[in-house]
Amino acid sequence: MGSGEMACDDGNVCTDDFCDGESGCLFLSNQAGCEDGNACTESDVCADGWCAPGGPVVCNDFNVCTDDYCDPGMG
Repeated sequence: MGSGEMACDDGNVCTDDFCDGESGCLFLSNQAGCEDGNACTESDVCADGWCAPGGPVVCNDFNVCTDDYCDPGMG
């Protein structure tokens, strides 16, 4: 960055960061892939500047003698 340039990074993968000479920093929502922190969702994607959960992870071992479930922290 040169003298007088503004650093425009909000640290959010769901926004594209720009520096506009008149308005300053702009953070525009994108539709990038992201990770929502929930191990029970997959194919999460950015929406309106936030990471939106994708579809549920299928946890089925096809064994009728077990109860199948997904732990959000462990998967």
